[in-house]
Amino acid sequence: MQSHDRRIKQWLDDIENGRIRLPVFQRSMVWSARQAELLFESILRDMPAGAALILKVNAQDEMFASQPIESAPDIKDNVIEHLLDGQQRLTTIYQCLNNNFTGRKFFLEIPEINVKIDPKELQLSIRSFPNGRRARAKQWLDDPKQEFEKNLIPLNLFKDGFTVRHEFDTWISNSLVQNPDTHSKITWLSNLREFVGSIIADFNIPTLILNADTEIGTALDVFIRMNTSGTSLKEYDIVLAQLFHRTGEDLNQKLEELQDKYPETRDYLDLKAIVLPSIALLGKTEKTEEGEPKNIPHSPAKATYLREDFSELFKDNWASFDASIRPTISLLKELKIFQEVRIPTKIVIPVSIAVFGIYGATGDQAGRVRNVLKAYLWRSFLSPRYDRNTGSKMFQDFRRICSHLNTNSDQITEIFEAPDWSLPIAQDIADVKWPTSTNRLAKGILAVINQAGAKDFASGRPLEDGNVLERELHHIFPKRYLSQNGLGDPNLIVNCAFIEKKTNRIISSQPPAEYYEKREEYFEDAGEVNARFESHLIPVPELISNAYDEFKLKRANLIREEMNKLCLSYIEEDTSEANAYNGTEIELIYTGENERVEFKSSVRWDYKKAEVNKALGNSILKTIAGFANTRGGMLFIGVDDNQSIVGLEADLKAFRVQNTDKYELKLHNFLVSEFGVEKTLEIISSIKFITHLGKQICIVRVARSKFGTYVNELDKNGNKAEKFYIRSTNQTIPLSPSEENNYRKRMGLR
Repeated sequence: MQSHDRRIKQWLDDIENGRIRLPVFQRSMVWSARQAELLFESILRDMPAGAALILKVNAQDEMFASQPIESAPDIKDNVIEHLLDGQQRLTTIYQCLNNNFTGRKFFLEIPEINVKIDPKELQLSIRSFPNGRRARAKQWLDDPKQEFEKNLIPLNLFKDGFTVRHEFDTWISNSLVQNPDTHSKITWLSNLREFVGSIIADFNIPTLILNADTEIGTALDVFIRMNTSGTSLKEYDIVLAQLFHRTGEDLNQKLEELQDKYPETRDYLDLKAIVLPSIALLGKTEKTEEGEPKNIPHSPAKATYLREDFSELFKDNWASFDASIRPTISLLKELKIFQEVRIPTKIVIPVSIAVFGIYGATGDQAGRVRNVLKAYLWRSFLSPRYDRNTGSKMFQDFRRICSHLNTNSDQITEIFEAPDWSLPIAQDIADVKWPTSTNRLAKGILAVINQAGAKDFASGRPLEDGNVLERELHHIFPKRYLSQNGLGDPNLIVNCAFIEKKTNRIISSQPPAEYYEKREEYFEDAGEVNARFESHLIPVPELISNAYDEFKLKRANLIREEMNKLCLSYIEEDTSEANAYNGTEIELIYTGENERVEFKSSVRWDYKKAEVNKALGNSILKTIAGFANTRGGMLFIGVDDNQSIVGLEADLKAFRVQNTDKYELKLHNFLVSEFGVEKTLEIISSIKFITHLGKQICIVRVARSKFGTYVNELDKNGNKAEKFYIRSTNQTIPLSPSEENNYRKRMGLR
């Protein structure tokens, strides 16, 4: 890269004669009149006005398709340079000095016309006034006499060149009234014109120059790093230029035609955002050694978009991209997502487009394709998978989905092997904030809630495409009610429902029990009222008791259960409730113990001594208390420390019960005997059973406690003493009283 000085008069000459042009990806003129005024005042004061970036080009082989500076002559054969950065400044200078700045006329304002004052001593400024058809033009504009009376001289008369000097002289002769002072005024004004004109003409705009042999990627990287316009160059703009240059097709126009073809895209999809990665993933079809067609996807990255053959990919894949838009929108509707703003992460859309483009949306495999995509979309919405490094992960996941579909396997879990596919536990859900444009998990959880039906509390209408615009987000426990009663943060996803605007206004700030009772007044059947609330995964008993803490935790658990069902909806052969949990919990077993996961072989049966041992229960209690005092967690009973599945058979016998229902009752009573009823309800989210390798496993989900949880232990004297445990890595450890006090303050425990 080289650096050179370049005066404004040279810039203007190069622009006028087509030696310098703009790449077509450069945006239009956006500077305001005030920015233009400030730029020329900087020039008059000889203050820095920024640098420009130039790329040398060969007129017969331009790196980018080009266009003239706005309002300059469109001369194509003379081009030797592309202006990569500095467009707004140079377009402003060119237009102001040619009097064609859209909607404004610019003037040099003189404080006074005094022939006794050297023009160099004047404090000059720049002013502009609206003109043109759409503006309320000043009546005196373009009248030299009236302009002169206001001490205003058109800025374009200070442009360098003989022709302009003649225009200046004509303007003076038309503006001055003949009197004895006329000659001295003409001389004074001519000196002013030469002084200001030379300042402008000789003003230097430093120029950085890239050689013509610079690689396209390097040129663009330099541009992006130096761009001072406030809007970075996007990959879409690059491809727009390349596609037009190589094929003559206008991508903007093609996308507008698609929007006209599929009007619903305006509500669901930003075609400019998804077209490039979709085309890249659709890739190129090649033949295998056996002569079979095989799709070779390209990585959705800038390096791919800059390749010379990317324009060919566009031509080859456009029809598939077109055909996949409607099935993708249909899939979103099936997930009860009816607006682009409600999509938790849009990174999944190109994957859906490309999968439909390759495998089709109809035919024998269509149902299986949709099931796999639904599982993929739900997992993407609810896990942190795409919070970082989205492009590379999108490419990796697309290839895994294709591999799965190509093998006709029913085992899709390999797609979701990475740790960042994990779903939030109930306590995490209870802590998620209100849905916003950037809160991916909150929008994902709202989609889960809406999937359950989301009937309006008053009208009973379920959420559908046709009524989504009639709805808005509603605080189930009103903000004012929670604030007045000091019950906690109202802006949580578990306190959110998507209901009709009119219903939201009716409820206003009423306590839940009150507006539930009013709903009951309209129906003899309370079951109908309950069904409407339950269609939002709202636990009615906790709602009508106005118990906010209990409500949040209970609803979080209901949402978590619904998540499991949705994320594992791809299982086609076996959809029993027990197996519905295998895709997530079994993965945790093979991940090993950590701060939130603990394995216990049993509650009563001592495998080492081969006998019943009630003392084993103490270890269970410590683990549960440790989870509750830290961040919550999951206790697996029937799995030993080596991650081997030992099952519950021995423990069932030790408890003298025959099935898991009675085992759950025994376990629940055991926990209540230690923690009490209220504490058990607070910290035990659920007790579930799954079957793996032919053996049963009990999973106890523990929520984080807000008040602290203790375990009673005997001290050296045989007296009961309360102990406070926490989880640290994969261990449960006790804290001393002083450590406990510091810990409780740090964790915000009451």
